[in-house]
Amino acid sequence: MRKNLSLLFLVLFGVTTVAIAQRKKIDSLTLKFIADSTRIYRPRKLIGLLALDQRNTFVKTSPDINTAVFLRGLKLGATIYQRHKTGIGIYRLRNSTAHFSQLNGQAMNVDFTFNYFTIFYEYYFIHTRTWDVGVPIEAGIGRYKFSDPTQDRKGRIFPFGTALDVHLKPMRWFSVNAMGGYRQVIDEQSPIELSNWFYAVGFSLNTRHIYQDARYYLKKKKYKHDVSKLKKSVR
Repeated sequence: MRKNLSLLFLVLFGVTTVAIAQRKKIDSLTLKFIADSTRIYRPRKLIGLLALDQRNTFVKTSPDINTAVFLRGLKLGATIYQRHKTGIGIYRLRNSTAHFSQLNGQAMNVDFTFNYFTIFYEYYFIHTRTWDVGVPIEAGIGRYKFSDPTQDRKGRIFPFGTALDVHLKPMRWFSVNAMGGYRQVIDEQSPIELSNWFYAVGFSLNTRHIYQDARYYLKKKKYKHDVSKLKKSVR
């Protein structure tokens, strides 16, 4: 009888020891998973910025005619503390007869190039899970080139602009953007008036959040696999 009790005690002691050791290993894995997850989603002071900035805008080809044109752009910079954006913008516009068939009431072939770069800063005065609303300001320098059957001109331009920039974020990975503002241009006697309104509507994917969620998914998958493997080892 005593031998049986001793054997039973040893078995129970062994099972309890293994269970405690297993629990400690699982707790260790859990703590590591929590630490890794916290690190993945930690706030960043500085985040790199690379974005297309395609704008619909207007130029005045005569005192009473606004012509719609498309301005291609690219922004490089950084987001600081999630509320401040700063960097440089590069923009280019090239149009020909299709857009400038009328100049001062006369039909003519016109080729116009409008290139510049800016330094920009934007502050989001509203920053929530669903909305970002900011006011960007920019100032820069560039050149224009104008040619028609009667003349060829080129010169420097100094653009300044501001806008209202609104982002709706229905989900972490995706946002819809609308922006509208005014561009003031100081130029060297351009035949086409460049100061005018501009607007842009588009969408963007938040690659940082996609990357974070992908890393979290892989960490979680590995954590569940390791826990399951531990539990099976004592069965």
